[in-house]
Amino acid sequence: MFCHQCEQTPMGGCTVAGVCGKDETIASLQDIIVFALKGIAEFPGAILATTNCVMPIKGTYADRMFSYDVAGLENVRKIENDDFTPLIEKALELPEANIESDETLLTGFHHETVIGIAPEIIQAVKDSKIQRFFVIAGCDAPGKGGEYYRLFVGVSAF
Repeated sequence: MFCHQCEQTPMGGCTVAGVCGKDETIASLQDIIVFALKGIAEFPGAILATTNCVMPIKGTYADRMFSYDVAGLENVRKIENDDFTPLIEKALELPEANIESDETLLTGFHHETVIGIAPEIIQAVKDSKIQRFFVIAGCDAPGKGGEYYRLFVGVSAF
């Protein structure tokens, strides 16, 4: 079964093509969106949206969500003139996440991408050549005008 998003789920779900017409890839992408939104709703801290493709938000976290730069959402406070004071103040007044788990999850990228160079990455960390990792995820579009993340990575001094 690759899809478990509709009334067909109790009967085993769809295994070849969805009754709605979607394929395994679309079902997987929809799962990611659903799980991400559930995770955001559970996270008690302030949230900064920097992407140009943010989903409409739920009321449960609207008061602690902020947008920046190209991102804009209805009923969400936008950070203007690089003044992050409202975001920082909100973050300081909210509780800590207290996320504790013995479980390790590998998410956000296909593992085969880095398996081939894993020994080099480990050695670079041990040699302090890599001191931190950044995850930058979004949905740039091909071509001019849809390259927000490509430009961000190119000019950011982490």
